[in-house]
Amino acid sequence: MLRSGTPQLMTGPVSEKFTGTTLLSTDNSVYVGEMRNGKPHGQGTWYLRDKMVLTGNWNNGELQGKGTVISIETNSIASGNFENGRQQGEGYFEQNGRGFYGQIVDDVPEGTGKCVQDNQITACEF
Repeated sequence: MLRSGTPQLMTGPVSEKFTGTTLLSTDNSVYVGEMRNGKPHGQGTWYLRDKMVLTGNWNNGELQGKGTVISIETNSIASGNFENGRQQGEGYFEQNGRGFYGQIVDDVPEGTGKCVQDNQITACEF
């Protein structure tokens, strides 16, 4: 067994007991980062083929704390704080070239903030 902090290449199913730093490759994704009990835990980046990239701090397989999600499917970027895999609190969300900076609740902009479109920033409310 490799020492914690030394990357280990794993392909296919991961043992639920694995803890350490890994490059995990499956048919549809690649995860590079820290793991605990076979799930992303600590700093890492998950690349889902042709769909999205999720990077940041992980807790038991969910984004938790600072993170960024880039989705090709929805043409969107979410950056800020995450709780249980959902964007929460102050952050930035952009979709189809229109951005919002402010409070985000359960992945949805809420309240007053700043909107960004066509290189212009304006006050806005959701």
